[in-house]
Amino acid sequence: NLLVCKSWQSFVIGEEGLARWKSDSESMVAKKISIAKSAAKDISLSWTARICAWAIANDTAALIAAFENPDDESSGIGAALAEQEDEDFVPIGRDHPFFRYCFCDMVDEDVCYDDQMYSFSASIAYNAALVGSTGALRLIEPLSADLWTVSFDQKGDGLLNSLVQVACANPTLDCVVESISTILSNYDGKRDLGNMLHQRHRGGNGNHLHLAAARDHAGLVKA
Repeated sequence: NLLVCKSWQSFVIGEEGLARWKSDSESMVAKKISIAKSAAKDISLSWTARICAWAIANDTAALIAAFENPDDESSGIGAALAEQEDEDFVPIGRDHPFFRYCFCDMVDEDVCYDDQMYSFSASIAYNAALVGSTGALRLIEPLSADLWTVSFDQKGDGLLNSLVQVACANPTLDCVVESISTILSNYDGKRDLGNMLHQRHRGGNGNHLHLAAARDHAGLVKA
């Protein structure tokens, strides 16, 4: 309501309050990136966690090296996929600062994909997108079979759908909008995005554009 009704916004928080809200949001993202950068250097962590950290830290050089040889199970993506085959595998301990930011498997266990590379790529792309790491996002997108059609759960929430909801729930996070713009600008014209762009959000008949407009999210509407 604060963003939809300007008079209510002025009454409740005013311009200074809005600026503080935006500043706090940016600080949270900066903290997340800082923790990810530290985790990326921690060789005691699993390859899965480190690749996730590289995505958030926007370390494209490390990601390129990690994805260079998927068949090599001694390092990089090959090692990450190999360790994920263990049902008891835990990518990172709960006591590690990076634990709360390491979303290594966004795909629910009820949604099965034959190619684990597909699921993992979508997950780390989501991680990168949450903090606006567009360099990593551009690199990850073509590595998977088709990130555009991945579903994180049986309800149909996928990469773009989830990011739009995050952007609307956190309207001061410009980085998420930048990521959405990057995803859409990478569209190569070969795929039908009609279903994805017009997918309805649960709880109503509105699609991405409707939800963004209802929240008065001008940046997201433009994206």
